[in-house]
Amino acid sequence: MTAPLDEFASAAAEYLAWIEAGGASGQDRTAHDIRSHLSRLYAMGLRLVEPDGIEDADVEGRSYDAWRSLIGKLDVPFQYYYAALDPLADEAEFGTHDLLDDLADITRDLEEGLLYMRVGAPRCAQHHWASLFFHWGEHATQAIAALHQWAHRG
Repeated sequence: MTAPLDEFASAAAEYLAWIEAGGASGQDRTAHDIRSHLSRLYAMGLRLVEPDGIEDADVEGRSYDAWRSLIGKLDVPFQYYYAALDPLADEAEFGTHDLLDDLADITRDLEEGLLYMRVGAPRCAQHHWASLFFHWGEHATQAIAALHQWAHRG
C-alpha cells in the first residue's frame, strides 16, 4: 500500500469511529469535530489517484438508512442549509441541502472503502475512494462551508 492510502484509511476509520461513538457533546464541539474530520479527509482525498487494473472484491456495508439513522443522533447545530446548486453557473440557483444527508453519503462511501481494506483489497479501496471523490468530496465541501458559516456568525 502507499502512504497516502494508508493515511486516508486511518483518517476514514477515525471518522467512522467518531460517528459510531455518537460524536461529541454539544453543538459547538460537534460542528468543530465534523469540520476537522471532513477537512482532513478532503485534503487527503486530493492525494488519492485511481489505480489501473483493480482486483475484484465484494463487500457490503451498512445501508444509507442505517447510517442516516445513526448520524441523526449527532448533536448538529442545524440540519438544512442553502447552497448554490451549480456554483459555476452564470446565474446562481440556490437549493436546500441536508447536513445529515451529506454526512450519511460521505460515511457510506468511506465505510465501503474501509471494508475493501479489511478484506485485503487495498487497490479496490483506493479505486473506490478516488473514483467517488467527486461525490463524497462535494458533500464534504458543502458541509464544511455551511458549518464554517454557522461557527463564525455573530
